[in-house]
Amino acid sequence: REEAREEAREEAREEAREPPPGKGEGEDGDTQEWPGGAAQEPQPESGRAQDDAPEPRPAQPAVEELAEQQLETAMEAARAADPRELAALLEIEIGATEVDPRARALLHHELGQLLQWECEDDAGALESYRAAVDLAPGLRPNLWAIRHTLVSAGRWEELVKLLDAQILLEQPPRFKAELLYEKGTLLEQRLEDPAGARECFWAAHVADKSWLAPLLALETLCRGQGDHGALVDIYRRMVDAVTDPERKVAILRDLARLLQLLPESSATEALQTLEQALELGVETPALLHQMDWIATRAGLQQQRLTVLQRLAEHNADRPRVAATYLWHAARIQVDEGDLAQARETMARVGELAGDDPALQQACLDLAELTEDWPELVRQLRARIDRGGE
Repeated sequence: REEAREEAREEAREEAREPPPGKGEGEDGDTQEWPGGAAQEPQPESGRAQDDAPEPRPAQPAVEELAEQQLETAMEAARAADPRELAALLEIEIGATEVDPRARALLHHELGQLLQWECEDDAGALESYRAAVDLAPGLRPNLWAIRHTLVSAGRWEELVKLLDAQILLEQPPRFKAELLYEKGTLLEQRLEDPAGARECFWAAHVADKSWLAPLLALETLCRGQGDHGALVDIYRRMVDAVTDPERKVAILRDLARLLQLLPESSATEALQTLEQALELGVETPALLHQMDWIATRAGLQQQRLTVLQRLAEHNADRPRVAATYLWHAARIQVDEGDLAQARETMARVGELAGDDPALQQACLDLAELTEDWPELVRQLRARIDRGGE
């Protein structure tokens, strides 16, 4: 390449010294022939007219441009003939580029691409890629090319080392988290190292706490290992990471179910978790039913009473449904010995029951249970007045 450039420079210099092509001053000194081919009489320099001046020579390309053109021509010829010739040409160019490390890294990367895809020489390509890494560790296209080569060859240990080297570099938090997540996935799926994978996923979450992928990977690992305590922490971190209210509610409901499985937790803690979900204002009926189930299973009568009353309020536009919830609330009040409050609740049930025979009979049974004889007489007379057999 240097010889080509030197020849181009010499040609440019020679052309700059030579007169324009054509016939110069003759032996008799009276005529000259110019590029246009017309003969002109010589004129004294002082009296030469401006209009008779020769046309200016076309501008010559710079020496560097000629060298680059020759290099490009040679590269095109090498591409058309044999990729090996182009590879040899790139190696010569790499040897001549000694000043700029990034430029040499780019050439090494180009050589690696040529060896990998045109020459099918993965070993030579990997060597060239590694040389580019030594010169410019942050050249991402080259790093991705190395990853592809190592994955194709199944060289997982070397890929882990490459990821470690990238993680040590100064990286934006999200990019570092992605590298850690990729390493964790590699350790889990290829090298069967769940402990190392779990450590990488935690580090990825710490690097970017708004990214949900590491937490989802941790959830899968911890669930498979039966580590419910770690799952509680993961779910709480997920709640902080997501922004969609419906997704937050779904995670909080899973967390409430999980808390019931832990001996050190309590139903009260699960109910508090669902209260947090209720504040988001979505899926209210499902949350209240889940709270009713938890309170019933744990024997928390007062908490269940509160939930039933909230269900009745939520179904105010459906009188019979609301009356059913209030009837269950009245039964709890009877069981708790609060007969006065039970009678008030049953009066409300009677107002909402309407013509529903099942609710009317339930009201009669509850009035008899509470020994509220005047209420029982009133309800029987109301049923007689409504008719029937």
